[in-house]
Amino acid sequence: MRLKLLLPFILIALCCSQQCLAEEDDVDGIAPLAPMVDVDVSHLQVVYKYVAKDTVIKQVQEKNEILVVGSKASFYSNYENFLMSLAIDSIGRDRILRSQYGRLLYRYRAENLSFYICKWRDDHRILYKDYVSMGSMYYYEDLPKLDWTLCEERQTIIGYSCQKAILPFRGRTWVAWFTQALPSDGPWKLGDLPGMILKAETLDGMQSYVAEKILNQEQKVCYPDPNKSIKTTRERFNKAVRQHKLNPGQSMAGIVTNMDGTPMQMPRKFYSPQELE
Repeated sequence: MRLKLLLPFILIALCCSQQCLAEEDDVDGIAPLAPMVDVDVSHLQVVYKYVAKDTVIKQVQEKNEILVVGSKASFYSNYENFLMSLAIDSIGRDRILRSQYGRLLYRYRAENLSFYICKWRDDHRILYKDYVSMGSMYYYEDLPKLDWTLCEERQTIIGYSCQKAILPFRGRTWVAWFTQALPSDGPWKLGDLPGMILKAETLDGMQSYVAEKILNQEQKVCYPDPNKSIKTTRERFNKAVRQHKLNPGQSMAGIVTNMDGTPMQMPRKFYSPQELE
């Protein structure tokens, strides 16, 4: 008897739930993703462990990053973001819903989707994009000429025999280990050696990249169109990052304020830049 009394209410609840789900699907909508710019095809990818240290606040940050190598260009970004991008492509960048995109963000724990570097060998040019304060910024620069000093020491890294090289570059001195068994390239802006850099670290121990695995998958070398971000120069970009990290309250003045309108005091953020000049 109680079941007969409850049945109409159960049916009404089910109908309401289905209607709500249908309405949710209607308003979900396509995720507004930036179009991808194809520049090359890759058959070689190198996954690195990147470690940076901030001795002021005594913190260490570790990230997995990937270098996607083509014959004319290469792409460098966070590894989790790369995996997420592959998942998006499997659905379709022009078809993926906001809810699907949100689930992928949670699944891959993707962080800082703005960060990437694209290097063109033939054009001798770099595109660098990253998140700063309340938005993304990008800049182009000439591929720097790196004045390496080759050394006799050798070291084996993930099964590859590597040779040592030393480079002073923009305020830091890098010690790298490269193998001639793989094409010339490297993590971040490093490269221009007679082979692939599988390990690089600064003499002061503040920065390091170590290759963890080599992949041989056929992948596009492509990057998200940056045109909706703020275009700047390398010098202005580095200055904006420094200000935001060391004085985040001041960098967001007018957006995050005290009741009297003055900039809110916020603690210093993690700051360990690759470039000091």
